Amino acid sequence: MAVPHNEVVLVVDGCYDFLKLLGSPSEKELGSLSEKAKLYLKQPPYHGPQSFFVVFPNVPYSAIELIKKMLMFDPRQRISVEDVFDHQYLREMHDITDEPVCLSLFNFDLE
Repeated sequence: MAVPHNEVVLVVDGCYDFLKLLGSPSEKELGSLSEKAKLYLKQPPYHGPQSFFVVFPNVPYSAIELIKKMLMFDPRQRISVEDVFDHQYLREMHDITDEPVCLSLFNFDLE
């Protein structure tokens, strides 16, 4: 099944918007990604990272800190789900008695 052109454009534009915000990834940040992903992320022109505090001036510091930890290019550097729930920004909403843990891995393979 073909994906409509306008949906592809939205996805690509969204990725470029993330690159403009986060900045172009370094070789080290690309290290664990597939070769296809590396090539894709190297296509746009270089962008330095923008300050989240400038882009989102009314967002609490702890929320920005959490988002930055979640939006790492290298998945090995991203904050874990357990640490997200224990992060200062979400700690008040964390209820270990109401958060089931998945014991088997998800399969994220696409068609």
